[in-house]
Amino acid sequence: MTRPDLHLNLCTIEAFGRMCVLPIGVVAEWIEAGALPSRTIAGIRLVDLRRLNAKRFNDKVCQSSESVD
Repeated sequence: MTRPDLHLNLCTIEAFGRMCVLPIGVVAEWIEAGALPSRTIAGIRLVDLRRLNAKRFNDKVCQSSESVD
């Protein structure tokens, strides 16, 4: 039998705030504004780090590198 994938890439609003040195209120406001992706599991709002990371890389614009001589 295989083990389930328990690495969900989710964290609580409080944990995200601590990691980013932000007040919990700011993190909650960003979630409400749609700036931070989130999920609710068992009534607990969680920041979806997987979607946040995917959004970060999808929105990134590749620029040509210029050499500086």
